[in-house]
Amino acid sequence: MSATGRTLRGGPATERAVHDQYETPEWATRLILSRLSTRIWEANAQTSARVLEPACGTGAITRILLEHDGFYAKHVTGVDVDPTMVVRHEQLGVHTKCLDFVTSAPDYSARGFRFDLIITNPPYKLAEAYARAALPLLSAQGELALLLRLNFLAGQKRSALHREHPSDVYVLPRRPSFTGNGTDATEYAWLVWGPGRGNRWFLLDEGNGA
Repeated sequence: MSATGRTLRGGPATERAVHDQYETPEWATRLILSRLSTRIWEANAQTSARVLEPACGTGAITRILLEHDGFYAKHVTGVDVDPTMVVRHEQLGVHTKCLDFVTSAPDYSARGFRFDLIITNPPYKLAEAYARAALPLLSAQGELALLLRLNFLAGQKRSALHREHPSDVYVLPRRPSFTGNGTDATEYAWLVWGPGRGNRWFLLDEGNGA
């Protein structure tokens, strides 16, 4: 996901990628992993956290997850609507399903699937739908982290989501590049939902992860 279609800083406006497939920069994922609740690790010290990447693409986020202590491929599930992305993601050794996450999430919930961390960079036009689909799939101490344009916080249509499910906001210290051809046209933040979360904001610091 990115704001492409507008002018990128350092380049002209671009066509949107199929299914909004834009690779999340590694540094952006590393910064938020340093700030997710330690309760995830404490609750799963013996078995590792159960993780879902519901818009996994080729695995830009998953690759960083697998570098992090406490995450193992057998405990990570990937989902993507594009079968070619599913094949490429499976090359990481991660169990991956070809599904429309938003429409499939109620079935996941009904079957008792729960995750300690759900993390993704969703297609922006479906971001609220992803949030609402993911929240019922969290375990008791689970957290949801979505990389979104900062202006996702505004808008009348999304105000109900923010009131019903307030999140913490972790603002990226610089604009990301999703294409390698210049930085994006707007600011981004990780929105994080979970126990004890809500209505706080932080500026992520590349120097120390704070």
